[in-house]
Formats: sequence, C-alpha cells, structure tokens
Amino acid sequence: MVKRVSLFIFIVLFSLVSCEKQKADLNTIINENKIIFIGENHSIINPRLYLIENLETLYNCGVRHICMEGFSLRNPKDVNYNFYCFFPWSVAGSKYEDVFLSQKIEEINAGVSESEKLKIYNPEEFLLEKDIENYEYYEKLNLRDTASYNFIEDLYHTIPKEEKILIFYGYDHGSKKNINRKWETLGQRLNKNYEDFVSINFDYSLEDNEFSYIEKQNSFTKYDYLIKQQKNPSYGICYQFIDSKENTQVLINHLLEYAKSDNLFSGDFCDSLSDEREFLNCIYYLKMMYKDNFSYDFWAQKDDLEIALEKLQNYVSQQEIQFSNDINRLRNYHKFMVDSGIEDYIYGYEKLDLEYTKNMLEKAFSYYQEDVWCLYWLALVEFDLKEYNQAFIDFEKCLEYETINNIEVLPKIYEKLISISDKIDEPQKKAFYEEKLKNLSEIKIINVNKMTDVR
Repeated sequence: MVKRVSLFIFIVLFSLVSCEKQKADLNTIINENKIIFIGENHSIINPRLYLIENLETLYNCGVRHICMEGFSLRNPKDVNYNFYCFFPWSVAGSKYEDVFLSQKIEEINAGVSESEKLKIYNPEEFLLEKDIENYEYYEKLNLRDTASYNFIEDLYHTIPKEEKILIFYGYDHGSKKNINRKWETLGQRLNKNYEDFVSINFDYSLEDNEFSYIEKQNSFTKYDYLIKQQKNPSYGICYQFIDSKENTQVLINHLLEYAKSDNLFSGDFCDSLSDEREFLNCIYYLKMMYKDNFSYDFWAQKDDLEIALEKLQNYVSQQEIQFSNDINRLRNYHKFMVDSGIEDYIYGYEKLDLEYTKNMLEKAFSYYQEDVWCLYWLALVEFDLKEYNQAFIDFEKCLEYETINNIEVLPKIYEKLISISDKIDEPQKKAFYEEKLKNLSEIKIINVNKMTDVR
C-alpha cells in the first residue's frame, strides 16, 4: 500500500513537472482562446516591447480589441500630445516606449478598413479616482476589477464571434488563484465564467545566452503560461530624453503655464509629482537639449523665462534640426541609473552597497555623459565612501556643464566642495566656493530645499 501511494505521488509530481516544462506557441494559444490576458510589470517595459514585437501576430490571430490599464494612444503629431518628466533613476513613471506602441497600433490600422482596426479601451475609464479614494486598498482593487470584468463581459457578447480580446494589465489582476481573500481578481472572475479565457505572465529567469520561449504551467498555478525572458529587464526611456520638436513643444508649453502661476513653491514641501518638480525638470532638460539656444538660467538669470521660451520657440520653428536618438544607448543609461538604487538612496528605503551603486553609476555614465545628474550622484556616493579627492574632481566636473545653472542641486554641490576642501586642506578652494554659494539667491535655495525627491 505504501509503495502504491509513493508511486502515485511520484507520477503526480512527474506529470506536474513535465507540464511545467512544456513549451507552447503564441499562435496556438491565441487561436484556442477568445479572451487573452497578458500581465505586465508597471516598472519595466519588457512586456510592452513584447507586445510591440508580437502585435501583428496577435492581430493575424484575430485580436481586434485591446483593454489596457491606464493607457492612451500617444502620437507626437496629435494636438493633445503630452507627458511629464521623470528622473532616469525612477523605477516607475511614464516612458517613451508608449509612443512606439502607439505607432505600431497606428501602423496596423493604417492598412485595414474601419471595421478591421485595432480598438483600444480603458475599461476603468469611468471609474474616477475620487469615487474610490476613500476605500481600503483591496476594496479599491475589487471595485476596479468589477468595472473591468463588466466591461469585458459586455464587449465579449457584443463583438463578432471570430474577434478576440487582449487584456494587457498589471500581472496580479490576471491571477487565476487567490492573492488575498479580500480581493477577487479579474483573472479569477474570467477563469470562473469563461472556458475560452487564458492568463499569461512573464518570467525573467533566462540567462543572456538563452532564447525566449513560452512555457505551459500546471493547473495549480496562477497563470496558464509564462513567457520566459532573459534577466536584466529594461526600464524604458523617460520622454524628455528623446530629442524632437514635439517633445520640445511639450516642455515649452508646461513652462509657459508655470510662468503664469503665483503658487509655485508656496507650500512647505514639493514631491516628485508636484508642479514645482515638473517646472524644474522642464527648465533643466530644455537646457540640456538646446544649451545656449535656451537663454534662461535658473540660478544665473540672464533672460526672463517667457522671453527665453519665445526665443527658443522661434529658433525651433525656423531651424531644420537633425535629431539623433540612440535608443539602445538611452535604455542602457536608464537601466544602470535605476539599477544603481539612487531612488532608495534618496528616500533611505534600505542601506545600499555603495560600491555597487558606484559601479552602476560609472556604467550609466559610460553610456550617456550629457546628463549632469549621473555625475552628481557619482560624486555624492564617492563622498560617502570617503573618496574625497575623486569626489572633489567629479563635483568640479559638474560645474563645467552648460546645464549647471539650471539644476537645483547647485547649492549642494558648492556645500560639498566646501566640506571636502576642509578635509583635503584646500583653504583657497573653500573660500572660492563659499563666495559662489553666497552669491546664489537665498529665496531660490529655500525653494529648492523644499524638494523631497533629491538628496
């Protein structure tokens, strides 16, 4: 009897393992189902890149309806085109890859009739944040997934039989199994009511020399399939790092709006999503893009902001500017900036391995030297490592950038140079930078010190 039980357990375990390792084909998965969930991680762009690469395959297999969490088509040629700036070390935040996805959708739609076009939906469009803001976390998720489920159910029974629905949401929403007893996920609801529903997620466990593939999972897991991908995911490119006339105009429009405001820096602090942050970022990144052609300087004010913006706008409209954007270089820069852990460094989430952080920042700098922020963080980490001579060199290199009078940490750079001058016995340097710091606007120093997202 014991032997029979042992044999049974072995057979079950063997079948589970075998099932887990079974490779699958995307075409087959789509052809066999009408509702396809593909889960994304909001922090990385690999799922979006996968969707871009396989959108034609999905379309050819019948996908005509795509439900996306918080996504809207972003065409730089549209009059409503807009974005907000995020720092390159930010794990989350909107990324330019959304434009690439939008362009792919429009490319497919350009060659087909109106009835055959890909249609993009936000199932939660009418579920306003203000309507659910007072609810507990899992109650919010239930309300959101109820709205999404009802939308997809209505869509399912409205569209032609041969047309398919793709749901591209955060991966937890697609789990077929319970995540928390307070939350019935969208995946649980669909799995319970639709036999032609399939749930897919990503797994980043492959080595660099291994090719991506889809792996079928056993019936006890959260997802039917895993898209196996290489380690070291990409975090995408912040919009303002892509040089274009359209991106320039967005930054100019934001600054023109902020220039008329009397409320900037009126509060006690400003966080990463504040108007004040966007105001400072727009100034800095316009300067990084156009150097002297943008005549405004935040610290050493040469020109009125509105006048400087008018001059820049005229320059951009009259010139045939050749923009060159190296996508791989920018992605690598953003990747190593994120991997450096600067976000944790700022907020003190965890104690960092500063040698590792230094190494990542050096790699980031090797890909992209135009952004003084990278060198600033590198110098700051060197200071914390007590590598004072090198930190001094790098802080002084920061001052050579044309963008230096438009970055809010200029006072902090002077302060560090004063502090290091004491440590390395450079009294003349100390006096020099004390005078530089003294000449900065006290009001502006008070204002930039309100920023909570920069150390």
